[in-house]
Amino acid sequence: ASGLNRGIIYMNYKDYKNRKIADSFKDAARGLWMCIKNERNMRIHTAAAAYVLFFAPFLGVSRGEYAVLCAVIALMITAEAFNTAIENLCDFACKKQNRFIGATKDIAAGAVFISALFAACTGVVLLFRPEEILALIAGICRSPLYIILFAGSVIVQVNTVKGDCGGFKHCRLLIRNGGIVLNGVFLGYHNIVCKAALLAAAY
Repeated sequence: ASGLNRGIIYMNYKDYKNRKIADSFKDAARGLWMCIKNERNMRIHTAAAAYVLFFAPFLGVSRGEYAVLCAVIALMITAEAFNTAIENLCDFACKKQNRFIGATKDIAAGAVFISALFAACTGVVLLFRPEEILALIAGICRSPLYIILFAGSVIVQVNTVKGDCGGFKHCRLLIRNGGIVLNGVFLGYHNIVCKAALLAAAY
C-alpha cells in the first residue's frame, strides 16, 4: 500500500511538473472566481475597489498615489483570499467545533480586518478632496447619460454583493430590474428638465 501511495504521489508530481503556464493561470482565475462567487466580503471589497480605481483619476491623484491605492487594494483582496482558503481548509479538516480551528479562523479574520482598515485609511488620506469630489458630483449630475450609467453601476454592484453572482437566472433578473430603475431615473430627470424649461419660458 505504501508503494502504491508513493507511485501515486510521484505520478501527480510528474503531471504537475508537466503542466503549462496557462494551466496555472486558469487555476488561479478559477480560485479567484470561486472566492468572489461564494464570499460576500470579497464581493464588497472588489466593488469598493472598482469604484476607487475608476474615480481616483477624476479626483486628480498622481501616478504615485494611484500606485499606492492599487497596492493597498491588492493587499486587502489577497488577505481576504487567504482568509477564505484557510476557512475552507479548516472546515474540511475538522467538521466539529474545535477551539484551535476557531482561533485559526479568528486570526485570519483579524488579518483581513487590519488590511481593510489600512486600505480605508489610505483611501481617505489620498481621496478626501472636497472640492474635487463636489466637482465630480456636479459633472455627473449635469449629464443624464452619466446619471444613468452611475445608477446602473450601483444597481449592478448592490445586486452582486447581495446575491449569488453566478447563474443566468440572476443575470436576467438583474438586467430586468436595472432596466426598470434606469428607465424611471431617465424619465424623472426628463420631467424635471422639461418643467424647468417651461418655467424659464414663462418668465
